[in-house]
Amino acid sequence: MGCFLKTLVTLGLFTSFIFGQDSLIVTSISVAEIKSTYENNRYGEVEKLIKAELERFPQQSPQRLTSLMRYLALAQASQGKDNEAQRTFASLLLIKPDHRFDTSEISPKIKRLFDKVLLDSIPSQSPDSFLPSYVIQTDRRYEYILKSILYPGWGQLERGQKRGYLWGTLFSVALLGGGVSSYMAHRAQSEYLDTTDPEKIESAYDNFNQWYQIRNTFFVVTFATYTINLADISLFDE
Repeated sequence: MGCFLKTLVTLGLFTSFIFGQDSLIVTSISVAEIKSTYENNRYGEVEKLIKAELERFPQQSPQRLTSLMRYLALAQASQGKDNEAQRTFASLLLIKPDHRFDTSEISPKIKRLFDKVLLDSIPSQSPDSFLPSYVIQTDRRYEYILKSILYPGWGQLERGQKRGYLWGTLFSVALLGGGVSSYMAHRAQSEYLDTTDPEKIESAYDNFNQWYQIRNTFFVVTFATYTINLADISLFDE
């Protein structure tokens, strides 16, 4: 029972560590700061700030991502990076299709760049279309982790990782082996305790001890497989 409780505590601490990682993330840059930098004509700095933000925090709310894409596109266009600006405008419209600029807040040149992307509504029909440079993806990391907590390998398979079969098979075999060897160890123990013939006591004990060691080995493999499986689904995306 003591070993079982230690196992539960260890798994609890490991899970708490994994799900507590987001609390360690530092505060990201504010949109107000980006706006202020842009209004001070520091376009290169705006572009660097936003790209660094998206690299560190790829999961953004649609509202915030809209603001980031807006200022990134404006900064790129203001630096003469027309192709990059149009790709970012495409990302902006992908996030918020009804987004429009007030003609008083952007130059005619930037307005033309935006209108070109806006009118290019069917990329497959135009060789000059601009594909979005950023795409919103739903973060399913915690869903995958939860599934691998429930059963090793499940989360990996949901993510499309074939090694999920390995973790699932190892865990199943180890768990089954642990159950069978536990039964055999209990049976061998009963036979050992019931043995009264001095010549058979040592043999009965050796049989019991052997199954006891096999059971412990299966339990260790089961725990190790479960733990490594969680580390795999939590730390490795590929």
